[in-house]
Amino acid sequence: MHLYEDSARLLDLMMTHYPAFNDSSLKKEEIIKQFARENRNYNVQSLERLMSQLFTIVKTYIAFSYFVETSAAPAAESKKATPPGAQPVAKELEQLLRQKAWKEDPRLFLNFSRQNLAVLRFYNQRINLQPGYSKESPPASGGRRIHREENFFLNAYNRLKKYQFLDEELEENKVEPLSYSAYSNSQFIEMLLHNFLLEQEMFEYENLMNEKSGDINLLATSAALDHFYLSTRLELSLRIWMQGNVTNVFRDDEKAAGRHAAIEDKVAELLQVIRRDGNLDDPMLLIYEKAIDLLKSGKNDLDKTAGDLTELLELEKRKLPVERLKDFYSIVRSYLTRRYNATKNLRYLQNLHILHVTHQEMGYLSTRIGESDYMLQSELQNVINTALKLEKADWALQFLQSIPPECIMGPSQPDTIWSINLANIFFQLHDYQNSRSIIYRAFKGYKGFKQIEDQHYRLLVIRLFAKILYELDALDDDEGEKFCKTAKGWIGRDKDINADRRATHFRFFSITSLLFAAKRAAALKLPSFVEKNRKALEEMEKTPPPAEYEWLQKKMKELAR
Repeated sequence: MHLYEDSARLLDLMMTHYPAFNDSSLKKEEIIKQFARENRNYNVQSLERLMSQLFTIVKTYIAFSYFVETSAAPAAESKKATPPGAQPVAKELEQLLRQKAWKEDPRLFLNFSRQNLAVLRFYNQRINLQPGYSKESPPASGGRRIHREENFFLNAYNRLKKYQFLDEELEENKVEPLSYSAYSNSQFIEMLLHNFLLEQEMFEYENLMNEKSGDINLLATSAALDHFYLSTRLELSLRIWMQGNVTNVFRDDEKAAGRHAAIEDKVAELLQVIRRDGNLDDPMLLIYEKAIDLLKSGKNDLDKTAGDLTELLELEKRKLPVERLKDFYSIVRSYLTRRYNATKNLRYLQNLHILHVTHQEMGYLSTRIGESDYMLQSELQNVINTALKLEKADWALQFLQSIPPECIMGPSQPDTIWSINLANIFFQLHDYQNSRSIIYRAFKGYKGFKQIEDQHYRLLVIRLFAKILYELDALDDDEGEKFCKTAKGWIGRDKDINADRRATHFRFFSITSLLFAAKRAAALKLPSFVEKNRKALEEMEKTPPPAEYEWLQKKMKELAR
């Protein structure tokens, strides 16, 4: 225990003289006299071992202060005694960093970065003391080499710089790039901030050490600050625009809306600077630029931008946390959905379905909470609707069955959403009886539709039930007639349904009734078939198009044959 007790005594002694350590009482000979004991002789080698032990304790304390668990640390650790729960900082750090665990666990790498940044700051204080501080003199001939503060500083800087994600540094040092897919958004921002602080410490070192008014490292410092600032600003702006696509986030706050408008203008200016100067061509900033263009595009044709963004995400996905990657991909998928709605071009749906298949395999459609993967209700609906429109009902059924109802997140009851989609899929598979049975089990008959709170799903199941009755030739029986009358009454009285949407659904029922009458007439070979079919065609050509436009077109073609 003498070594640890003496280390504590030495630390107490040195702290009274921090940061200069130039008092005569700190000379080696004086310290040796103070620490001499009976029957125990101190010498220069003993003191240097004591200093080495103290330095290890200080670095271990830095690690301990950042709460990295021992269980998460790599196996090849220093065997020296350390406080419980502390991650030791040992000579094997370079070796440890080559291990996969350090590269994939953000806690370990961030802890390593914090430790070395703390060491950098400590030595910067030592190096840049006020004039009059006498630095260590060279050792006497034959003596042991003294490690100057500059060496410790540069070693710590180079060690950190070596493991940054900058491609040129990685190529130069032949180090495998870090993957940021396991990082949270806050950890990723902290890493960007840390890059800036690292370059700032280097600037202070070079600037004050050389007594210059500026230094070449100022450029690297400014670039790191730009990177941190721009990426953070763009990330926040992106989130506001994404929320704005769903709801008016500043509907009740005019001041906040004004600030947001000002931020939009600033971001637009920043992106113009990036485009104009070309000196900030980092792929990550380019990703944000293209994503924001897609979000603000409305219904404009930006197919090339969407393609470029998808390609960039594939090439640069190691540089982004997986949650951000999911957001960017959702922007691409949202754009394809908007373009299909605007053009009815199946090419957009086909590309969207390809992304759905790929992203499901990669886990980009869900969010990990605890031990389970959860999917947003809106995302689930988009995936299934796209597959069904492309007549890929078998794939949609397999997809839905892979997601338990309890893993669906959204405002509506998960069981309700799951049952409606299952019934819809069986309808697409032409199993109309099974589809009808699922609806009866879930809602106890069509009167239960009124209890569905979500307007979208209430209208969806109303249309679905009408189509089932059409296919089962039951639209004109007692239940079918009562259902149609009841459903149109609900739609007419629901004040939450806007006028255009209400009109599209009324026309859906009108055209469905005409087609059903034409279907009956065709089966009986009655001449009224031609007239009813003509009226249905005229209704189809009016604007806005009716709900279930694609299905109605399909039924019309069947009657024409």
